[in-house]
Amino acid sequence: MKKNIGVRIKHYRMTKKVSQEQLAELTDLSVSFISKVETNRVSIGLNAIIKIANALEVPIGDLLEQKSVEESEHNISKIAATQEVLNKIVKKLSRCEKTMLHIIEDVIEAMITSINNHRDEQW
Repeated sequence: MKKNIGVRIKHYRMTKKVSQEQLAELTDLSVSFISKVETNRVSIGLNAIIKIANALEVPIGDLLEQKSVEESEHNISKIAATQEVLNKIVKKLSRCEKTMLHIIEDVIEAMITSINNHRDEQW
């Protein structure tokens, strides 16, 4: 675990455009420690892993798993695409009146129920 976790931490940190200094501040860990973790010069304990995962908003499992960097990048791309779509939806919804928002909420709930019912019928 020691050798790969540093690579994954650095990958997620850089992908999220967080400097080592910023990560150190967010986690109450030293810049020196983060640097040593990322370059596999020290072991990292579970408490530090949890702090880093929370600061980078990454599931702890993603830091601990033996995923390839390519698989991680694919997951991050999917998250970024989802966030982009959600931002567009929020922007559009912010221009709606309260009554319209309630109607949209009801439509979404009906769609989710319909999809779940259809999925249950298939299985």
